[in-house]
Amino acid sequence: GEAYIAGPSITSGILDGEVVAPHVEIDGKSFLPTGDLINMDIEGNMSFNTRLDRTFTRFDGYKYKPYIMEEIIKQDSRVVECVINEYHDEEKNGFMPIANIVLDKKYSYQEQLSIIKDIVLNKLANNPDISTRQIPAKFRVLDEIPLTKNSKYNVKLLRAMGITGEEFSVLIEETNLSVGDIKVVEPNKINIPYIMKPIDNKN
Repeated sequence: GEAYIAGPSITSGILDGEVVAPHVEIDGKSFLPTGDLINMDIEGNMSFNTRLDRTFTRFDGYKYKPYIMEEIIKQDSRVVECVINEYHDEEKNGFMPIANIVLDKKYSYQEQLSIIKDIVLNKLANNPDISTRQIPAKFRVLDEIPLTKNSKYNVKLLRAMGITGEEFSVLIEETNLSVGDIKVVEPNKINIPYIMKPIDNKN
């Protein structure tokens, strides 16, 4: 869930008479929502998961919440990490989601293609709780997810990577009445074995 913090050093959330960081009152105590999604084990140890403020608007006006799909994709035992960010789709003239994934071991290009097909067709497309608009339009396999100096996902760097043609694409045939075929298409640029170059984590 989202982390809420309280304490004597927490800001009042008011700047120049204007509320810029609203507090939430719980059991008579004032808390500041952090915007961080965290995990907590039964012993109370907490670990950072992702930011909640990465919501973006797709080209068609749909409000896309990355962390929802990230959690679903990470349920696959072969996926170690998943971070979704937006990219600009030239054809649609707007934003679409791309899933950056880290797998549990080195796989060949054909194995990666098979894994992504399995995730998209069997775990996402057949899930009644998922809209086709939530399915990432592209998948990119990385050796690791870049981090900021604060050990948070460096989404800015992921965005800066852009689209290189080395991504797997998900094509969904949609009409006003129904959804047609869903296909996972191989990259335009194929390197075999298909392993991305290391990412610069210094930024």
